[in-house]
Amino acid sequence: MGKKASKAEELMRTKTVAEWIVQGYSNSDILRNIALKWDLKKRQSENYIAKARVLIREEVIKDIADARAFYLKSNLDRYRDLMKLRRPYLSKTTLTKDEFKRFCLLEDRILKIQQDSAKVNGLYVQKIEHTGKDGKDLFTSLTHEELEEENARLNELLESKT
Repeated sequence: MGKKASKAEELMRTKTVAEWIVQGYSNSDILRNIALKWDLKKRQSENYIAKARVLIREEVIKDIADARAFYLKSNLDRYRDLMKLRRPYLSKTTLTKDEFKRFCLLEDRILKIQQDSAKVNGLYVQKIEHTGKDGKDLFTSLTHEELEEENARLNELLESKT
C-alpha cells in the first residue's frame, strides 16, 4: 500500500470514476479498474464510487438549475416584449376588428407564457380526469365489502377467459 493521495490526485481519481459511471461501466468493472489502475482496496474503491456519484448528482442538479434559469429568463424576456406590444391597445377607448384580434392573440400568448413559467416553478398543476367507459370515476373509495365483491367479479372474469 502506497502513500495517501493528494487532494488533486483524489479529485482526478473521482472524476475518472465518474466518467466510467457515465459511460455505463458496471460496479464490478469499476472496482476492478480502480484496483488495477491505482492499487486500492475494495473499501477505498467504494469510497471513490460514492464520491463520483455525488459529483455526478451535483453536476446534474446544476445543469437542471441552469436550464431552468435560462428558460425562465427567456420567458420573462418574451413576456416583457409582449407587454410592450400590448400597451398601445390599452390606451385606446375603441379597437377595430383587426386590432381586437391582435390584442386577443397577444393576451393569449401572455397567458401561455405565464402558465409555462408557473409550470416550471411547480405552481401550475395540470388536472387529469380519470373516468371509465361509463363516465364514472375509475378510482373511487370503496368499502371493504364492495372491494371484495369487485375482486370476486374480476376473478370470475379471469376464470371464464381461461
